[in-house]
Amino acid sequence: MSALVPALLAGLLVVIPSQQPARGTLVEHVSCPTDPTQTYTLYLPSTYSPTRKWPLLLVFDPGGRAVRAAEVFREAAERFGWIVAASENSRNGPWEPTLRAINAMWPALLGNYAVDEGRIYAAGHSGGATVAWLLAHQTGGIEGVIVSGQPDPPSEPSKGKPFAWFGMAGHTDFNLMEVKKIDDQLARTSNPHRMEFFDGGHQWPPSDLVARALGWMEMIAMKEGRRPRDQDLARTLYGEDIARARTLEDRSLLVEAWRSYGAIAASYRSLIDVSDAERRRGSLESDGRFKAARKAEDRADRRERDQAVALAAVLNRLTQDEVPLVAELRSRLNLDTLAKASRGEGYDAASASRSLALARIQLSTIMRDLRDKHDVRADVIQKVLDSIR
Repeated sequence: MSALVPALLAGLLVVIPSQQPARGTLVEHVSCPTDPTQTYTLYLPSTYSPTRKWPLLLVFDPGGRAVRAAEVFREAAERFGWIVAASENSRNGPWEPTLRAINAMWPALLGNYAVDEGRIYAAGHSGGATVAWLLAHQTGGIEGVIVSGQPDPPSEPSKGKPFAWFGMAGHTDFNLMEVKKIDDQLARTSNPHRMEFFDGGHQWPPSDLVARALGWMEMIAMKEGRRPRDQDLARTLYGEDIARARTLEDRSLLVEAWRSYGAIAASYRSLIDVSDAERRRGSLESDGRFKAARKAEDRADRRERDQAVALAAVLNRLTQDEVPLVAELRSRLNLDTLAKASRGEGYDAASASRSLALARIQLSTIMRDLRDKHDVRADVIQKVLDSIR
C-alpha cells in the first residue's frame, strides 16, 4: 500500500488563493479546494503571519477524530509556532481514503499558508502513526514524525531521506513492545530518534510529553541547520527535560529515567553543555537499584514476547476446522497467570496488562470476522473474552 504514497508529490506545485481562518483556535471542516470532500481541522498559532514561514504538522487519528487529535498538539503548537492540520477523512481501514486525504491536504496547506517546506512533520496515533511513518518513509518530504502506540511498520526499503522519530507509548499500551522494537531498529540507522513512555494505555499522549516532542524537533532542526540556533530556548527545554527525567527517578522509574538522560544528552550536545544529563545517567548506571530494574525489565520483555508468540499460535488454532474448548484457549493464553500479575505493581504488572490488552484486541478482531461468517467458533472466543478481567 505504501507504494501509492509518492503519488501525493504530484500535487505540490498547486497554488491556491490565500484564506485566513481564525488564529489561536481550532477551526473545523476546512475544505481542500482540489477536493472539497476532503476536510481538516486547522490550528494557526495566535502569532501567525504570512510574512514568515512556519513549521507544519500533519496529524492522523486512527478514527478520524481530527478535533481530538489537533487538540493534543494545540498547546505545544502555540508555544513553538507550528501550524497543525488534522485530517477529518483519514482513518484505519482501506488505504485509498487516506491517500486521497493526503493528496488533497498537502497542496492546499502549502498553497494557502506560509509553510516552511524544510520543516514539514507528521504525527499519528496507532494506525495514524503508520500513516505518518509511511509518509516520511516514502516521500522524503517529512523531516520528522511524532507518534504514539505505533505498530511495527512494513519492512521495505526507504525511498526518502532519514527523518527524526519521537515515539511514545502508554505503560499499558499493547503496542509498547512494538515501539521499543522500532527504537532499537532506528538506533542502527542515521535517523535521530527518541522514545518516551507515559501513564496510560493505547491513547494519544498527554500535553506535557507532546511539548517535549515538539521541543525535541526544534533541537534537531537547530542541529541540522533548518532553523536558527537559539541557545536560550535550548537551555530552557534542556531544563524542562532534565526536570521530567528527575521526576521519573523520583517515581523509581529508573530505566526510563536512564533512557531519558541519554536521549537528552544526545539531543542537546553541540548546542549547550549536557554534562548534567551525562552525570545523572552515569550515576544511575552505578546504582544497584537501576541494575536490578533493568534486568527485571529485560525478563518481563522476554516473557511478553513469548506471550505474543503464544497468542499468534492460538489465533492460528482458531483458523482450523476443529472447534477448540474455552478452557484450552485460556490455558494456552496463560490468562490466569497474566490476570494475577496485572494486579501487582511496577513493570511486571504493566507488562501483564499489555499482554491481556493485546489478547483482547486480537481475539475481538478474529471474533468479529468469524461472527460475520456465522462461525460457531465466534461464541467460543466471546466466552474467552468475557473471562478476561
